[in-house]
Amino acid sequence: MVASCLFFGACKTPKDVTPKKVEDNIVQEPEGTDRIRITGKIVMGGDCPLYLEANESNARVTMYPVNLDPQFQKNGLKISFFYQPSRAKQPAECVVDKVVSLEDVQLLKN
Repeated sequence: MVASCLFFGACKTPKDVTPKKVEDNIVQEPEGTDRIRITGKIVMGGDCPLYLEANESNARVTMYPVNLDPQFQKNGLKISFFYQPSRAKQPAECVVDKVVSLEDVQLLKN
C-alpha cells in the first residue's frame, strides 16, 4: 500500500467539489475557497445601458458589469457569476452600487 501511495503521489481521497447552496441567491464554493457565486438578473434600458440586480449578503445590490459577454446582454436574463471590483468608469447617467468585472458567467434557467 505504501509503495502504491508513493507511486501515485497521494493516498487521500479528493474533496467534494460540488458547490453548496447557502441561501437563495448565493452559492458557497467548496471548502478552502473564499469566492462566492452570485446570481443576478440583467436589466437593460433607462439611464444605464445595462446593469445587474443581485442579492449579496441579504442586500439588494446593483452592478455595472464592464465585461459582460454580448450573449448574456438580454433584458431579464438570469445569470450566476463571480466578480471582482473594477476601477473602470461607469457611464455618466448610470447610478449603480458597484462597477465590476465578471468571471465564470453561467446562464440560469428562468
